[in-house]
Amino acid sequence: GSDCTGIGSPEMALKQLKIPFDYEFASEIDPHAIKQLQYHYKPPNRFYTDLTTRNVADMRSVDLYVAGFHAKHGRRSENKRDLKIPRVVDSSLITY
Repeated sequence: GSDCTGIGSPEMALKQLKIPFDYEFASEIDPHAIKQLQYHYKPPNRFYTDLTTRNVADMRSVDLYVAGFHAKHGRRSENKRDLKIPRVVDSSLITY
C-alpha cells in the first residue's frame, strides 16, 4: 500500500523489478497524479483521495508500505530561495 502515492514510483519499481504484487490501497489528492496512476496501473483494491478520513482499523495489513509525503514545498522556489517549511507528520495516521 502507499500514501501520498504521486505518480506511482513504488508501483513502477516493483513492476521494473518484475516483483508481482497485489495493490491493496493507495491515497492521492492531486488530480493529475491520480490520472497518471489510473493510466499506468491496475487500480488498487481501495483508493482514498483523503487519507485523513479513512478508518485505519478497517484496513488490511500489507507487506510493503510506502509514504511519499508531499515534496513540493521542499524544493527550491523559482528565485532560488530555500523555503523553510517544518516537517510534521501526524503519526496517528500511520499504524505499524
